[in-house]
Formats: sequence, C-alpha cells, structure tokens
Amino acid sequence: MERGQKESINVRILETMQFVSATVADMREEMERIGANQVLGEAQPATSSATLVDNFSQTAESCQMATDGKDRGESFEQAKIARNAEYMEAVEMEYEKARDNPKEAAIRAEIKSLETELSNAQRRLRELARKRTCRQREYEAGVYRTEEREMRCVFCGEQGLHYSDSCSKMRTGAEEEAS
Repeated sequence: MERGQKESINVRILETMQFVSATVADMREEMERIGANQVLGEAQPATSSATLVDNFSQTAESCQMATDGKDRGESFEQAKIARNAEYMEAVEMEYEKARDNPKEAAIRAEIKSLETELSNAQRRLRELARKRTCRQREYEAGVYRTEEREMRCVFCGEQGLHYSDSCSKMRTGAEEEAS
C-alpha cells in the first residue's frame, strides 16, 4: 500500500473515531440534561433529611463505640459496613428507577454501541499500525529491485529506467486512453 493511501485511510479512521467520540459526548450530555430535568420535575429520590439524620446518628454511635477501648476495631468496622449497606440500598433504588425509563435505556444502549464501535476502530487502527508495509517506491530515482530492472515501461517502452506510473511521456489518463 502506498504511503498516500495509508495516510488517507488513517485520516478517515481518525475522522470516524472523532465523530463517534463526539456523538458519545453528545449522548452523555443529553442523558445528564434528561437527568437534571427529571430531578426538577419529579419528587426527590429516597434519600431524605430523615435518612441523613439517621446516618448521622449512626455515625455518632459508631464513633462512640470506637472510643470505648475494647472491641474498638471490630465494632467500628461493623458500623461502617452497616452504614455503607444502607447507603448502597438507597443508591440501588435510585438506579432501578432510572433504569426503568425507556428513553434513558435507549440512550444508554446507543452510547454503549458507539463506545463499542469506537473501541473496535481503535483496535483496528492499532492492528494496522503493527502490520508490515511495503517498501516505498522512489519514482525520481528509477528502479532499484533486481527483478524490475528488466521491466519495460508500458507507455514509452524504456527498459529499467522508471516505473510505468512515473513515465514522463504519459502524464494523464486521457493521454493513456488516446494511445
């Protein structure tokens, strides 16, 4: 493959990757905007001030238990685990509510497919970069390969001086068709 063709392919792959990346970013912004609209238009999630007060009182109790001296490490860890479990339950409930929304699910599916497409394009680009390329031809310097030294130019008939595509006698396709 010629260097120009390879660069052209790389440019097209890069443009495609940039387009996919921009589309993913747009979709994320759209999801954030939808999420912000839902927060403004709907009741607040299960985390309320009462839950925060309960969490604070549990934190105070666990701190008091930690200062007792005996069972300090064990009771502190148990309190921390219980506090984290309650928090995660609230987060999971919010996630379940958001997951049930079909609009968001469609957006998430499209984001996932675009991210997959982007990763496939990046993987393919890495594979192409690792592949062995053909040696470049140097048109102006003539032919270097031994098997091509005896080849004749299709257009002018000269032997071993240049490639047919760098013939100075035929510069355009129209000249080629005319002969």
